[in-house]
Amino acid sequence: MFKIENLEISLIKKNRIDKVLVKNVSLTIPDGKIISLVGESGSGKTLTGYSIMRILPSQNLKITSGSIYFNDLNLIKLPEEKIKELRGKDIFMIPQEPLTALNPVLTIEKQLAEIFEIHTNMSDDEIKAQCIKLLELVKIDNPIARLKSYPHQLSGGQRQRILIAMAVALKPSLIIADEPTTALDVTIQGEILELFLELRKQFNLSILLITHDFGIVKSISDYIYIMYGGKIVEEGTKEEIFTNPIHPYTKGLIDAVPYISSVPKTPLKTIPGYSKISDFYCPFYDRCSLSEENCKEEFTYTFINENHGVLCRRIAK
Repeated sequence: MFKIENLEISLIKKNRIDKVLVKNVSLTIPDGKIISLVGESGSGKTLTGYSIMRILPSQNLKITSGSIYFNDLNLIKLPEEKIKELRGKDIFMIPQEPLTALNPVLTIEKQLAEIFEIHTNMSDDEIKAQCIKLLELVKIDNPIARLKSYPHQLSGGQRQRILIAMAVALKPSLIIADEPTTALDVTIQGEILELFLELRKQFNLSILLITHDFGIVKSISDYIYIMYGGKIVEEGTKEEIFTNPIHPYTKGLIDAVPYISSVPKTPLKTIPGYSKISDFYCPFYDRCSLSEENCKEEFTYTFINENHGVLCRRIAK
């Protein structure tokens, strides 16, 4: 089990905190479950995922407080050498953009084999056999020939399957999938999500799915965290979130999902304004039609039942 407690990630300038980008984020990723972290671009989702791997994308970004537990290990306090041992073996992150995530100058075989070369003592023949098995596992046709291919010779869906093969190579405890269906057409998206479900069941994987797409969330999630402005503003089981959304931001995201309407030329619903990091206690204050002046001030994150929590003063009253 992975557990994040009160995580804070800050932008550091001149050895001081210039801006807190992720604020007091807590979430749990149980064994064998698919947990979705949902929100617009800029909400802090990817930074939260990177923090688990301890690979924040800039030297000016630092974890300034909080804990990240993997079983009894606090990953934030582990020495760099120890965290390197966990990356790829116990924790694997599938990055955004399947079309560009693979190294364009290395064959698929070389990129798959590297995982085994770093973390195991297998011979070259054993590694090649494992690479073939992985491609078969993720349903890549003609796997022996595909090993000799370069990324540009594969379709977007095939490249995404290669990334998933890399992710499950050493049967990790957790896969962090950051927008795993970006730039893929709807049919391929469905196939990729079905593959996640199959692999989760086969290996008892925990998956943290980072996305803005509520259609994907509804199809495979066990539990959902809604993130906005660096904070978790709502959480709950899939059933709770979709049948009883409480936070205005959650409602806005669900309402913005495109659907086929019986009314011709029905416009898509949108959330006014744009996402930004806010110093207000409710980061959605500026865009919320129900906001009041005291929403800027501190109030309690409230659980309305054991499976549903929300950061909203209207509930905390």
